[in-house]
Amino acid sequence: MTSTPPAPSPAPPAGGFSLISNEKLLALHASMLRCRLLLERCATLAREADLALNEAAAPGREAALVGVTANLRPSDTIFALPHDPAVQFLQGASLPAILHGLLARPEPGDRDAASAAALKSALHAALASIAEGNGAIAVVFLGLGSAFDPPAAWRPTLQVAAAHRLPILFVCLAGPAADPLPSRNRQARNEEIVREAHTLRLPRIVVDGNDVVAVYRVTTEAITQARKGYGATIIECASSLGEQDAPLRTMERYLTRKGLFQPDAARDASESFIADLDAAHPSAATR
Repeated sequence: MTSTPPAPSPAPPAGGFSLISNEKLLALHASMLRCRLLLERCATLAREADLALNEAAAPGREAALVGVTANLRPSDTIFALPHDPAVQFLQGASLPAILHGLLARPEPGDRDAASAAALKSALHAALASIAEGNGAIAVVFLGLGSAFDPPAAWRPTLQVAAAHRLPILFVCLAGPAADPLPSRNRQARNEEIVREAHTLRLPRIVVDGNDVVAVYRVTTEAITQARKGYGATIIECASSLGEQDAPLRTMERYLTRKGLFQPDAARDASESFIADLDAAHPSAATR
């Protein structure tokens, strides 16, 4: 019996990235801007309701979320923690449903159960994709401090994904807000994930979570590999969520260098989307 060759790493060689069109770059920025404004409104509503802000609603993750989802197809499926406003928005949920749902989110104790459910659902979706041969993939957004800690929560899922070459992207939103563990525990946990990924021959890529272009390129290649049947990839979007303005600033500097950024157009787009947010669920400051 011939052995199955290992899946190739999704990271392309240096200089091997295809060019991203100007239209796509502007679309990435527009999506980031809307996500950022949505998350800022969520933070305002949480303060007004005297609620602790769910980390999934914290501003500063828009580059990672937009970069990962920009090339997904309607047949692909995204799994995330419940009441993740930006993910819901990128999936097409209405603003009223997102903002009203934010104030009715589950208790924090439900987090681990929700993470486990997301992993299980992703496995089922990926297995169904293989059975149907439709090329669909599953994307799982998880903070490393949730379903990826302790190992007992994530190891079986990685093992099944590796054994069946499932078309799954495990996207870990690393950083202080998504990973509350002490640095020593975080390092030990990350080293264990590295060992497990190496043992299972699963590619693991760390990318700057503040750089939407970098996330988009890495994810696009991982998606291509998954659709070709090469299996799952672990993508860690590492960033300091204390620098909440970094993703947008990074993208706007990039667009400026390419002669694409138009401040007036960005301001008009912001004002238009803020009006949509006000219509969906105004904050006390706008009433």
